[in-house]
Amino acid sequence: MDISEKELFEQKTHKQEHLFRLAVRRIDEIPILKTSTFKIIELANNPDVDIEELALAVEQNPSIVLKLLHLANTAYFRSQSLIICTQDAIVRIGLNKAKSLIVAIAMSANFDIDKTTSFDVESHWLESMLTATFCRELSIFYRQDINQNNLVYTIGLLHNLGVFIIASLFPAVFNQLTENHEPLDPVFSDRVKKVFCFSHYQALSWLMRKWSLPEVFYKVIGTLGSSNVFEGDYLCELDVINTSKRLARYLILEDRALNDQSLEHPQLENNDGQFQTILTKTAKDLPALKELAKSF
Repeated sequence: MDISEKELFEQKTHKQEHLFRLAVRRIDEIPILKTSTFKIIELANNPDVDIEELALAVEQNPSIVLKLLHLANTAYFRSQSLIICTQDAIVRIGLNKAKSLIVAIAMSANFDIDKTTSFDVESHWLESMLTATFCRELSIFYRQDINQNNLVYTIGLLHNLGVFIIASLFPAVFNQLTENHEPLDPVFSDRVKKVFCFSHYQALSWLMRKWSLPEVFYKVIGTLGSSNVFEGDYLCELDVINTSKRLARYLILEDRALNDQSLEHPQLENNDGQFQTILTKTAKDLPALKELAKSF
């Protein structure tokens, strides 16, 4: 007997409700940050922290030290000599950029990605690092102070960590979600929302709030991908992130098209053309950024 449209709708609704409840419960079950990790993130978000104090805190977490040293020795930071200690790594990278990278490393370390998933860690960090790079460049147009530049750079690095949450908690569902649309695709957020009734941005925002991270982090990221008009205190930051995401996606797709003649070249949005100089400048750094992304 054929199933009716009403029954199909009810089945779909029931499945959505089940996944929503399950996802909320699993996100809620993600442990709070370890005291040492929270201390590192707290110091990294402190504009007055000095290099020695930050290095001492980072050294309490060997996995962060290892990754930070790996990053410091990549071509992106023009490494000429081998860096072997945390403080030298922070100096080589630069205090403000090192603080942002340390926060990203510390947060992403909380998620275990099953090797059977289609999650591409390198592509994830390339998109995140390009977004962060554009955030730093574009913040100049908004006449922000240096601390604000560092803030939007950090948000750019973190903005897509919700993909880690979905891939980690629901590997099978994640594989289905990425069959035809990679996380880089703007419609990926809509596909996640159709399945779970919330986006991966909102999932990350909930977790950041639970972890007592700065309000600007979870409010800006929780608003990404939403069609609602944002009227909060962080409209400038949200505008920078959204524009930077578009430019990062354009540069990645353009790079693919240049290396594969069968691919169609992407088109810039009308209001993005004014940033052509920044695009050209960042494109020159793309090979080094790719190497940096491999080091995460």
